[in-house]
Amino acid sequence: MPTATGPAPIYKVVLNNEGRYAIRPSVRDLPPVWTDAGKSGGKTECLVFVWNSTRSRRDRAALPGPRAT
Repeated sequence: MPTATGPAPIYKVVLNNEGRYAIRPSVRDLPPVWTDAGKSGGKTECLVFVWNSTRSRRDRAALPGPRAT
């Protein structure tokens, strides 16, 4: 949502080396061990992407299938 001082900030979704997501203002550099997850947009849009990505990963982990023994 635009503010009185200008347009809404753009965020990007980032992923660290442990598979954890975060969002950061797109104008900031990435800290070490974080990579761009390929999604940018408004804050809510990025948070929805993170929520859906973490849910998908959890759902895939819960699927029955062959397991290593």
